[in-house]
Amino acid sequence: MPKRAIIFGGLGLAAVVSMAVFLSEPAPRTVLNKAQRKLAVEKTMRVESEAALALPPQELGGVATPSATGVDIVMRVDLDRTDPFRHASVSTFAFAQGSGSAEMRLSGEARRKDGRHYLRLEDTGDLSSDVAARLKGKWVVSERPFLEFILPPDERALAERPLDALGVAAMAQAFSSVDLFTVTEKLPDEKLLDAKARHYAVEMNMEAVSALLLKLREARVGRAIDAEDVLAVTADMIRWGKPVGEVWIDKRTGKFLKIGLFSAMNGADASGAVGGTVRFSRYGRPVVFDVPQAEDVEKALGPAFSKRLSLAGGRGPTATETTPALQATLPATGAAVREADSDGDGLSDGQEHFYGSDAWNPDTDGDGWSDALELDKGMNPVGPGALFGFGL
Repeated sequence: MPKRAIIFGGLGLAAVVSMAVFLSEPAPRTVLNKAQRKLAVEKTMRVESEAALALPPQELGGVATPSATGVDIVMRVDLDRTDPFRHASVSTFAFAQGSGSAEMRLSGEARRKDGRHYLRLEDTGDLSSDVAARLKGKWVVSERPFLEFILPPDERALAERPLDALGVAAMAQAFSSVDLFTVTEKLPDEKLLDAKARHYAVEMNMEAVSALLLKLREARVGRAIDAEDVLAVTADMIRWGKPVGEVWIDKRTGKFLKIGLFSAMNGADASGAVGGTVRFSRYGRPVVFDVPQAEDVEKALGPAFSKRLSLAGGRGPTATETTPALQATLPATGAAVREADSDGDGLSDGQEHFYGSDAWNPDTDGDGWSDALELDKGMNPVGPGALFGFGL
């Protein structure tokens, strides 16, 4: 056989093999796992989400919104995790809650930079709230997330610690090593966001989600998870059911473009539904924005009001129920007064003297919150606002 024929034959065979490899469809699980790994280490991106919840009032609103019938949330976040501990973000949000024939609306913008949180409320609809009235149309700033003013962390959350570098790495590894989705069908490819996308019908693997939540809790509390942790997470997973939906993954980059999920939820005595979509874009584009001129949120709300928000969610320990977290942080005092607790509020007379509170009055400033609870939450037991040097 002529040498030229051998060369051309070899080239032709190589071309056929290359074309076959190019045209072959990778296994769906391989595609999804690669997309998860990429998402776990992605530093900058845009995340756009739309969610809708339809639940009975007792399931959704509890005491705060007993007549609520559903919630719709739209949010867009430009996220920069170049520094995972002080990441920057710009978020726009719109919240609508059905309540009988009326609808409560809330929208605005939130920013985070250098560990500080900025908020501007815009549309507050018919929301009759002192918070909305005081904050609407102005930028306010806080050293802690604004959600904590409305939903203060409980004792378990207060005991959690911020993730360190090892914790962040452990979560990224966990996220990339589990199968969050099970592919039920390969759907036709689609064009999405000007990109060709692989398209799959999926079920969410709630066992993997449970494992991730438990791993996160373990990393944050600094101890091995216990039976109580497992039961709590398992109960939530059962209630959320098994979401089903679709995912779209960029054929060129292998990154998520869109995830859409729906689930029927089961409560103790009622049922509901939750559904939503999440879109990903602007991968690799740093978030750049200016820090707005803002007023401190405590000043904008007024010290008494901000204190009331910070202490909301329970009257806290009774006279004989001082929390372990409080006991661990209170300073030691002289032996003569260390054990005495004249007013029975959970603080010894020596501790009351140290903080300036009244050892004969369980609620020194008369605001309805015990001195022990105020100290446990970092608030001032003898007046409005946070406790200087000890507060949050």
